[in-house]
Amino acid sequence: MPEPLFLSARRPVTLVFGGHGRLSRLLCERLAEAGFVVAVADRSPHRAALLSRDVSGRHHVALPYAVEPDDGGSVDRLVAEVVLDLGRIDAVVGLAPEGLDAGTGDDPGPWARSLGVTLAVAHRLATAAARHMLAVPTPGRIVLLAPGGGTPPHPAERAASAALGALVRDWAAAWPADRVSVNAVVPGENSPRGAIVSAVALLASPRAQGISGQVVMVRGRGAE
Repeated sequence: MPEPLFLSARRPVTLVFGGHGRLSRLLCERLAEAGFVVAVADRSPHRAALLSRDVSGRHHVALPYAVEPDDGGSVDRLVAEVVLDLGRIDAVVGLAPEGLDAGTGDDPGPWARSLGVTLAVAHRLATAAARHMLAVPTPGRIVLLAPGGGTPPHPAERAASAALGALVRDWAAAWPADRVSVNAVVPGENSPRGAIVSAVALLASPRAQGISGQVVMVRGRGAE
């Protein structure tokens, strides 16, 4: 990793956690176009490197990071590494998988495990980000994307959205909104990716500072 980028003092930094897939790419591109330096974190260093390479260019900057989301220590080290490299973190975006493992038949085991992992990763990311944001003078924003958008939505996706909303409201009550804003975005059935990206990007932007504890539902049908 390079020394702190000369432009990080002038550009805000967003950490995008779960940086792979079409939705992740659209979001990273939108954030880069808005002037953010984008730190792309993924379990796979190869996927993170590919996405950061695709987003970089035309005065856009994206850097790859590897993380083990099942390890809380790895998430803490990720936040520290991004701050060391880029000098700051202004926003953190956690992207859930585009759909949970529904399994087969009536066995709830696969989706119950997938649900638990999704919520545990969101918890690790949000609390690690908040610890950093509460320790620095500049405010920050956390945006968590719930799994969803399927047709029809699986009960596990609805359960994940409800649980994530409860976590966001609890965190918003615990963390002062002028220091840490935390919100969630919940895709509706067959929501266009562009609408989801717009909602997440808005909540990650400085315009949303002070808005906290909200669960934004993205509704609508139609192909993109």
